[in-house]
Amino acid sequence: MGPAPLGSEAVDLPLLFCVSGIAWFANRRGDAYALPAEAVVGPAAVAAAAEGGRFPGMRLPSGRVAVKQRLLPLEPQPIERMFPLGAAEVPWRPAGEGGVADLGRTWQMLLRERDAFAPWDDPSAERQRLAQRLLPPRSTFRARPDGDEIDFLFPQRVPADLLYRLGAGYLTLGDRRTYEELAVLRGSFRLTALGRGRGPAAAATLSRRPSGAWVVSVAGQRDEVSSGDAAEALVTALEPVAPLWRLEPPAAESPLLVVASR
Repeated sequence: MGPAPLGSEAVDLPLLFCVSGIAWFANRRGDAYALPAEAVVGPAAVAAAAEGGRFPGMRLPSGRVAVKQRLLPLEPQPIERMFPLGAAEVPWRPAGEGGVADLGRTWQMLLRERDAFAPWDDPSAERQRLAQRLLPPRSTFRARPDGDEIDFLFPQRVPADLLYRLGAGYLTLGDRRTYEELAVLRGSFRLTALGRGRGPAAAATLSRRPSGAWVVSVAGQRDEVSSGDAAEALVTALEPVAPLWRLEPPAAESPLLVVASR
């Protein structure tokens, strides 16, 4: 017997995944921020992120950054607005010259690699609506003693097409060792069930065998699910257990870095 479904939603809802990545935000003045964010995607998006069995992931922290209230809203942007004309460079400026925060050199280099990043999924209002049903509400701001500024809390949930992961372009970079403190290649994805169920959350892994078969293993279940298609394996193994799963990021976090003003 496998784990019991987490709540009645498991019977009715399609399989969804909460994933993390980088979102480029801009305020009313055009100040740009690259901050960790989350989105809800479908099984095909998780399968695409596997990149042939190699799993690139960023070490992303959670936290807060001060923003001026009069410059709100702070909204996620398409990456093309941060990289006009496809240029592989962002015109960074350090904080002393009007920027928001000074970036560490390694993050600057990685975030300038436009081709390294891919959007997680197509936009879907239906997925956003379902995520609101399954996930608890989350605060966006927290007041600060200074009335002019307010803390923006991250990660925030954004549309899947505005959340970016490391993709196939990252795997073709000439020397990825430069980014080892920020990004890692894993041999499997770790997944944790989310929802309103009671008791310990179910856990699972997605990996690829040397034969090319994709395998999903759910903790507590004796049998694995194997398929030539990663999305099919995910649906077969996970849909009966819970409707929503979190794709766990690498355990270690990198230091917080904020994109400077353009």
